[in-house]
Amino acid sequence: MRKIAILLIGLMVIGMGFLCGCLEQTSVEQQSNQKEKILDLQFINWLDNVNNIVINDSNNLQNVLNIYDFNSSKTYAEIMYNHMKDFLEEIETYEVSYKMLEIKNEYRNALQNYKWAAFWSKKGSETAVAGDYETANTYFGYATEYTLKGVDSMNRCNALLKQYNDN
Repeated sequence: MRKIAILLIGLMVIGMGFLCGCLEQTSVEQQSNQKEKILDLQFINWLDNVNNIVINDSNNLQNVLNIYDFNSSKTYAEIMYNHMKDFLEEIETYEVSYKMLEIKNEYRNALQNYKWAAFWSKKGSETAVAGDYETANTYFGYATEYTLKGVDSMNRCNALLKQYNDN
């Protein structure tokens, strides 16, 4: 009887140890999930701030191009290019969850496309200032193509963010 009691107590200790291990693992998983949520929220906040700058840069550039102010458009395109270049470096500093990774990659694509749109807008502006409107028009065409690709990436990014928020 004593052996059975010792065996039963031993099994209970092993069972409690296993239960504690499971609880500890659950706690570690919860901490990991919490960390991922915090990292994702930091990235989303960064996205929000960057979006405001991208919109502002785009509006400024579009406004001066609409009035054919190529000297100003050259300046705004350069500002936008530098912002996109900086953002492409910054995005790499953000660690995100697996669920957020596709959003990060899509946003990176949008920034790259906007960077090239700004590059070609600057080239077009410089060429227009020099009086070569035919070449400038070609460069602005390239800028438009990259802008449209950037918009497509942003639309995909927004759809992915909606899915992320819905889950």
